[in-house]
Amino acid sequence: MDLALGFMINFSSISLPKFFLTLGLMAMPIVPLMLFSVSLVLPMPNIKHVVIVAPALIIKLCIAPLLSFAIVSFFGMDGLALKSVVMEAAMPTMVLTLVVASHHKLDYNLSAFVILFTAASAFITLPITSWLIRNF
Repeated sequence: MDLALGFMINFSSISLPKFFLTLGLMAMPIVPLMLFSVSLVLPMPNIKHVVIVAPALIIKLCIAPLLSFAIVSFFGMDGLALKSVVMEAAMPTMVLTLVVASHHKLDYNLSAFVILFTAASAFITLPITSWLIRNF
């Protein structure tokens, strides 16, 4: 029902009240707040976690975008579709991973460290990935 209503409003000439535009502004701090909430549950770093996080960083931020580029290119996609898929694959691990780890009684702290370190490392890898897909 909601989906149909959304399509009708989107494809009609109905203009939404300015109140709905402010919802976008309210959504902007969600990611920083999620990262802040993850940092609240982190204990002091354990050397075991640092050693385990390194392969997760390499796989998530380096291998996944390269692999997605190869697969998407194999299927003949190019342009915006290729760029979107590769950039999505290059995104850091987010908080939902923490929920899954907690639900299945996995190492909650390790999951929090992976989220924190991939988010911090993404400030370096995302611009590089963006440059690579623009130039190749």
